Amino acid sequence: MDKHRILIVDDDKSVRSALKRVFAETPYIVLEAENPKEALAALAGGSVSVIITDEKMPGYSGLDFVKLVKRKCPEAVRIMLTGYANTQTVISAINDGEIFRFFTKPWNDSELVAAVRQAVDSIHEKELESSILSASSEPRKETEELETHYPGITKVLKDDEGYIILEDDSDSRKAAP
Repeated sequence: MDKHRILIVDDDKSVRSALKRVFAETPYIVLEAENPKEALAALAGGSVSVIITDEKMPGYSGLDFVKLVKRKCPEAVRIMLTGYANTQTVISAINDGEIFRFFTKPWNDSELVAAVRQAVDSIHEKELESSILSASSEPRKETEELETHYPGITKVLKDDEGYIILEDDSDSRKAAP
């Protein structure tokens, strides 16, 4: 994904507008939703890298929303904003919603942008790790296929001193380790 998409979910239009301004000079595409129902529709429309959601919204809590997003879109990094922080909410958001960061309103713009940058970096790291694991499994598959067709081809015989034993039809020879 070239441009990462951020989804802002908040029932307050002024908060959504303020957050859009915060990210206006960043390389991210900013989407917005007034409520979790709109947010779920936006998530169905394409991949989203980071979700920034309010904790208290009419008819649906941000905590319930991040739990749902964790199941439906686990690769999206979740950040929660709230004007009403309490310890139990923070603990539940971290433990149940596996949020990446928790901010109180009013937030610090530079800290929020830095958190989104860290979230995107963590996505890149996971993608790189997955790519490396996939690439490292290819030679292993090829080796297994060779071994299937030519049993013993991947085995190397060594003597007690670590010399490789080369066998052919005439007699055995030693090669330096």
